[in-house]
Amino acid sequence: QRRVRGTTPYFQQAKNKVMAMIRQLDSPHIFLTLSAAEVSWSELIKMLLRKENNWDVTDDEVDQLTDTEKRKVISRNMIDVVTHFDSRIHAIYNAMKKPGILGNYRISDFFCRIEFQQRGAPHVHSALWLEDGDGKKPPHYDGTENSAEECCHFIDQLICGQIPTDSSELHDEVSSKQTHGHTFTCRDGKKKVVLVIKSDEGHGKFDGINEGPEMIYEKCRFRYPRFPMRKTMILKAAQKNQNVSYKELQTMKKNCKKIRKYLIRQSYIEKKGDETAERDALFSLTFDEFLEEIGLNEDEYLDAVTTAVNTKGVGAEVFLKRDCKDIFTNNYNPNLLTIHRANMDISYIIDEYAIVAYIMSYLTKGEGGMSRLLKQIEDEAKKYGYSLNENLQAFARALYNSREFARPEGFYRSLGLPMCFSTRTHKFINLNIPKY
Repeated sequence: QRRVRGTTPYFQQAKNKVMAMIRQLDSPHIFLTLSAAEVSWSELIKMLLRKENNWDVTDDEVDQLTDTEKRKVISRNMIDVVTHFDSRIHAIYNAMKKPGILGNYRISDFFCRIEFQQRGAPHVHSALWLEDGDGKKPPHYDGTENSAEECCHFIDQLICGQIPTDSSELHDEVSSKQTHGHTFTCRDGKKKVVLVIKSDEGHGKFDGINEGPEMIYEKCRFRYPRFPMRKTMILKAAQKNQNVSYKELQTMKKNCKKIRKYLIRQSYIEKKGDETAERDALFSLTFDEFLEEIGLNEDEYLDAVTTAVNTKGVGAEVFLKRDCKDIFTNNYNPNLLTIHRANMDISYIIDEYAIVAYIMSYLTKGEGGMSRLLKQIEDEAKKYGYSLNENLQAFARALYNSREFARPEGFYRSLGLPMCFSTRTHKFINLNIPKY
């Protein structure tokens, strides 16, 4: 059953492999997620139309197609779309093995896992180990100010959280593919966590003076809107600072709520693409003007932000340089986004404990709802004395009949495309004492 891709035992084995890589290679340096944007890939549409019509299609002809027409072409040729994504991803990761895309750094090792979004499209989650041309690894955060500065310098070379100010192709890619819009996926599972913003809250320094509609805001598990920052910083959780008194901590938490409520109220829109005067005014603020609007100085602001830092593990977090207009911009690498032209997420791994927790719960997670069913089948097999072949057939029926999945995933399975792959081969050595 470990060979049946997509089953819980399959991903359990994959988890063991990546944990072995961490033990041998130390913690990875970067988390990277690449999604698919088939409609935006004109080269893919050209290839599909050339296959269907048996003649070359120009770029102008592709540009004249509506998104609906492109989706129909994609739907008619889903096998080609799936194999294109698989080839595209492998080509990108192979290219990153050399310096260039990631600046002076290159991938020395990686572990990747293919997953399928709600709409059925594949995307890849990966853990990357990096080194420069001399074989030197990126800096590791050890809690000191010097290491924080070194790490921030490294982060700024690879990761960006700002919309380019010019009217370049990169600006268009970031605006269209890296701007967060709240959807049902922002919920943390089935839980609905809300933040109540009273009528006299969310006005910054005019809290208690200005009035507006009361808001019941459903919190985003991706933590948007993000905090504006003058520069990239690594901040430690205030809760772990023994020099902060209880009274000071409560003041900092109060200021943090004040900031969040201000950002939410001023940036709120009913649906993606809407514009409001308050949102436009917020996005036009410089960082100093933003501090003026919330009525805090920079030290008070940074102290407040530290109360939002995750206290697990090392109790520190990276905050990218962001202007007010960038509070909904997702992390990206400019070179990768220009090449791949699809939504991505990239982050620096600051906490070696977080990497283990992430892998355990997400990177190699099995398919939802299958574990209990497979356990029930295994118990029945033991009870009724199924043969190995009967047991495997029962597992196969459960896998293919007990969960709905979209065509891309079906083609991934039927074509034998890998759902997990890495730069390392693995060999299991049984160290148990043999029983005679």
